[in-house]
Amino acid sequence: MQAVGLAVGAKVMRTEHGCVPSYVGMLAAAFGDRPEADLLREFGKGRTHLVMVHHGKPLLRGKEYDWVDVRETYREVLAVVAARSRRPAPARGRPSGLAGSEGTSDA
Repeated sequence: MQAVGLAVGAKVMRTEHGCVPSYVGMLAAAFGDRPEADLLREFGKGRTHLVMVHHGKPLLRGKEYDWVDVRETYREVLAVVAARSRRPAPARGRPSGLAGSEGTSDA
């Protein structure tokens, strides 16, 4: 859930009021400490928008003002993770075709 916290923090920074970078870190830690099941339970109760971090936990309520939509952000993060997991893994090792990579030896 830490990635959700970072994404929420980035959105908070882009709001009219913005925030300091340390608050983004606080959001990442607060969401990172929260199990996904707890977050989904909050969404089920209609608590979808970030109010603030309170006692180290994200405080969510219904849509008000320009509060960031955490449920929407959660879905965006899930979509990015799913898309990346479908990509083939990058090749490991030294790429071929670089100068000095063909048949040279230090011996």
